Amino acid sequence: MNTKHNSHNILINYKNIAFIFLAILILLVRKSDSLSNSQLWAEDGTVFFAQQYEYGAASIFIAYAGYLHIVPRLIATLSDSFFSYANIPAVYNYTCLFITIIVIAHCFSPRLQLPFKPLLALSIVLVPHSLNEVFLNITNLQWILCILLVLTLLKAAPNKKHGNYTLQVLSDFIIVIFAGLTGPFLIFMFPFFAWKLFNLKKTYGYILLMIAFSIALIQLIHIIPNTVNTQTGSIFNLELYLSVIGRQLFGGLFVGRALKYSDGILAGISALAYFAILLHLSYKKSPEDKLLLKIVFMILSISAAILGAVIINFNFSPNIMSISSGCRYFYVPYVMVAWSLILCINQDGIWKNIFVISSLLLILYSSVSVGMRTKMIDYNWKYHSSLIGTKAVVSIPINPDWSITLHSKKK
Repeated sequence: MNTKHNSHNILINYKNIAFIFLAILILLVRKSDSLSNSQLWAEDGTVFFAQQYEYGAASIFIAYAGYLHIVPRLIATLSDSFFSYANIPAVYNYTCLFITIIVIAHCFSPRLQLPFKPLLALSIVLVPHSLNEVFLNITNLQWILCILLVLTLLKAAPNKKHGNYTLQVLSDFIIVIFAGLTGPFLIFMFPFFAWKLFNLKKTYGYILLMIAFSIALIQLIHIIPNTVNTQTGSIFNLELYLSVIGRQLFGGLFVGRALKYSDGILAGISALAYFAILLHLSYKKSPEDKLLLKIVFMILSISAAILGAVIINFNFSPNIMSISSGCRYFYVPYVMVAWSLILCINQDGIWKNIFVISSLLLILYSSVSVGMRTKMIDYNWKYHSSLIGTKAVVSIPINPDWSITLHSKKK
């Protein structure tokens, strides 16, 4: 009996490893040049590399865009300490690959008691993302770490039956601390963490809750002063909210690009009706199955909070509808909607299953239609980086058509 059980576990492990490798393969297809010909992307150079160059380890605690980015800062600091300037882009990108693999692997955790784990893992690298800017750069690593926070939220409490108890607890603490200090996402998730951890009524839960509260408060303290900006649009602009939901979220996910309908209200109402159907599909009468509704509601609520934050970030301006390079803002909501659909597979009625499966196929089609592969311009980083320190001022071109200006350090 034990032999059969062990064989079954080994088979599951092999399948999990196979799907992890498949996810890595998809990621490499989408961003192969990030590893074969590594280049800095946007704030990789202008913020994280440049400020590490200027301020050293002190840059770790410098806020950018209104909040802390501890993980990218640590990557920049350690890279600067142990590698030459010529190898910095490769170190950044390979580190991002390693962290992304960790996030994908967490989908197969025995503590994540959800069905269709392979599909959950693959959706992280398969959702539509025309510029692929979220993947394999430290600038947008916060979005990948946001997925890790969601997975930690969805996991069952540590238990000895899942392996070493101490390692499970430490893993949760480390994830909440470092992912929470990289981006504002723990602020949105804190109410759900509080509800889950307080109901555990265990020391582990109380400690993690205090850690999550402290991290969320730290990020909030940084964010609040930066939200006092000139408001360019009305907070009561219903059409803007519906347009973002209908044309950017719904259209981008299922069509591959923002819907071009002039009537944003109609697109938004249609999208809300779709998500209402999705919530209905997740509702089942048995107490055990009602957990599905809670999970779907939670991850869709996280998506709504992120979209709300994006709208606030743009000061309620309609300019959000014309973002040509803002695919990253919708990446996590795309993954959350895909997860909601995946969790609703195996419905009782045939039409319900058709609705779910056809929606997932549309997402896959959308992802392929917008282009699965992007390449960056080779600005010959190795040559330009060799000039650092040799001239009073060095200007280095980086993607996407940006540049870094570095002044020679005083001796």
